[in-house]
Amino acid sequence: MGIAACVPSITTTYQAVRNVRYGLGAVIYVGVSASKDAQSEVLHCRKAASSRLLPVRIMSYLTDESFRSAELKALLIIDMQMEMQHRIAAGRDCVNADAPIRIAALADAFRERVLPVIHIRHRDDNPNSPLHVDSAGYPPMPCDEAIEGEAIFVKHTSSAFASTDLAAHLEDERITDLVVTGAVAGFCVNSTVRNGADLGYDITVVRDAVVGFDLPAAGQTARVIFDVTMAQLEADFARVVDASAVMNE
Repeated sequence: MGIAACVPSITTTYQAVRNVRYGLGAVIYVGVSASKDAQSEVLHCRKAASSRLLPVRIMSYLTDESFRSAELKALLIIDMQMEMQHRIAAGRDCVNADAPIRIAALADAFRERVLPVIHIRHRDDNPNSPLHVDSAGYPPMPCDEAIEGEAIFVKHTSSAFASTDLAAHLEDERITDLVVTGAVAGFCVNSTVRNGADLGYDITVVRDAVVGFDLPAAGQTARVIFDVTMAQLEADFARVVDASAVMNE
């Protein structure tokens, strides 16, 4: 199906259109001839495709550098593996034990809008670790189950950028905005957000879709660690909002 058939109201001249399989739909990379209306046309194209429930994602591949602000947003789910559920079920002091519900809702919303959902998993090579690949704690929780075509990155460091090709993937997909969820607030979420901000990504942390745990050895409660982490991230690295704000955007 050609782009004109998908969104007949678009008037900008589109060049070098190619479809690429992406999950259950397709990505349409659009080369747009430089004109003063090019950016608004691309944004209109995205909205029209979404409103008509077309199984495509429109990405701008603009020929004029001045129009490269047509940005794409992705949901990032960090380390929502069964070990987190095991900690919650065991009664460990935590913040947002119900975060999996919100993460699942956000993932559904992003998929409905044909926006990327990216999954980060943590792997520990220590066979005694609950995050070893053979451990019961390693598989994803239901809220983090990927559908066909969604990117999965397996890290062995705190930051998702430090030991994976996440940054290269974001560049290839022209993703500039990250909506971050997952676990654990003071560790891998914190590290990934700071690293991503330093790399120039616009980051939103979904406060009530992030799980935090205590540090018993340090005498710190989950709430104290969580609140300090969110305050520091909001001060200099990210926008911090609740899931309802993201759903209503």
